[in-house]
Amino acid sequence: MRPSWGRASGRARTGRLVYAVSFAVLAAGCSGGDSPSAVTGLGPGLPKVGACRVLTTADIAPSSNETRPVPCSRPHTSVTIAVGGFPAAEVTNRTLADGSLGDQALQRCKEAWKRTVGGNTTSQHTSLLGLAYYLPNQAELANGARWYRCDLVVGGQDGLALQELPTRVAGLLDGTVPDSIHACRTTPDFASGHAVPCDQRHVLRAIGAVTLPGGDRYPGKTALRAASAKGCAKVIDRWLHGRVDSGDAYQWPDATGWNVLSDHTATCWTVTRS
Repeated sequence: MRPSWGRASGRARTGRLVYAVSFAVLAAGCSGGDSPSAVTGLGPGLPKVGACRVLTTADIAPSSNETRPVPCSRPHTSVTIAVGGFPAAEVTNRTLADGSLGDQALQRCKEAWKRTVGGNTTSQHTSLLGLAYYLPNQAELANGARWYRCDLVVGGQDGLALQELPTRVAGLLDGTVPDSIHACRTTPDFASGHAVPCDQRHVLRAIGAVTLPGGDRYPGKTALRAASAKGCAKVIDRWLHGRVDSGDAYQWPDATGWNVLSDHTATCWTVTRS
């Protein structure tokens, strides 16, 4: 019996957006300006590394994506930074339905994302760079496809539409991160407003990151909230340099970020208009 997306396939996290500010997002060293290159032997529909596409936020949630590539010299909102595959024996109805195959893809895409964008933990968590990842569609799975695709995007979450990418994406977070991809918000909290690049009018700015204590098991929201508040207080004090604190906020990983991505980092925010 060929593997297929089962009734529980919604639990598989393929195609979901991983966002740098709320998780440690992670991905393959390539430039959007390079010629796409193919990986062979992984079945029909195989994507090419370096391919660019015009994706929208609606394209993020589905487990597969069939948007046709466009020349990277034209406006685009995603670039495929990695393509890999699974042993045929691992592509089963169970691994598709329970999300474990998607988790494997996410873990591998995460590492490819980090290699591509460069930077450090702070720049990765305070940028708007994200990762969308996909598995084959139903017809491709039925014909033996066993690949995964990792796309670099900017935005696509927290009320911010996917943003146009530069022609070259390698090393985007090396050195000083431009405000065009730095994470800000239109309101001083997360209950209202939406994300914006910091080169637009904003109220809240992501200014740092701190490693959270805890083991492999997800500590829970209450513990992480307290640890994030404590750690971010020091980061925010250093950033303010004695200026009056007019408000701050912080984010921590959810269970997927903590358990699947091994992301144990909180993102620190403060109210600022500069």
